[in-house]
Amino acid sequence: DERVDRMLALLPDDSFTRYYGDYMREVTDSPLAFHLVGALAALSATAPPDYGMWAGSKMVHASLFLLAVGRSGRERKTTATAKPREMLFHVNPFLLGPRPGSAAGLHESLTKRPKQALFYDEFGDFLAGTGDANTRLLKMTLNQAYDGNIEATTLAKKATKDGFQDHDRGEVRNVRLTICAACSLSYIETLVR
Repeated sequence: DERVDRMLALLPDDSFTRYYGDYMREVTDSPLAFHLVGALAALSATAPPDYGMWAGSKMVHASLFLLAVGRSGRERKTTATAKPREMLFHVNPFLLGPRPGSAAGLHESLTKRPKQALFYDEFGDFLAGTGDANTRLLKMTLNQAYDGNIEATTLAKKATKDGFQDHDRGEVRNVRLTICAACSLSYIETLVR
C-alpha cells in the first residue's frame, strides 16, 4: 500500500481516484491497490463514448481490462472489485453489461450497447476454460473488443426451411469495454505452469 499511497499523492487533491481510494480504505479492509483497480474501472466506464487517443494512424478508444490478483479469501479482491460495480449500478445501470457466455452473446450485447462494463467475481473460472472452442472464440472476440472493433464473422449455422445457412454478424465499431475482475493467485499459477 505504501507504493500506491505515494502514487496517489501525486494526483491532485480533488481527483476522483484519490477520493475513491481514501473512501474505500475506510469502508473496507481491501488493499489500496485493489481500490485503485476499482477507481480506474469506474473512470473508464463513465468516460465519454468518443474519448480516445491516437495511436499511429488509428483512434484507440478507452477500453480497459483490469485484474486484481491475490490469495483466496485473504486479500478481499472481490470486495474491492464489487464496489465500483455497485456504484455504477446506482449512477447508471446501463453502463453495466451482462457477462457473455459466448462470442455470439458478446457480439450481440456490444451491437446493442458498444460501451459497457463487465465485472467478474472470479475471473479464474473464465480463464480456466482455455481448452474449449467456445471460450477460445470468446477470448478472441474480447481481444478485438479491446482494440475497439469486432470484425464481421460467420459465427454459426442458422436453420432455415431449406437447410442451414451461415449466420453472419456484422462489424461492431467504436467498442468501449471495461472489464474489472478479481482472480485467485492459484488460478494464475496454474495457467503459468
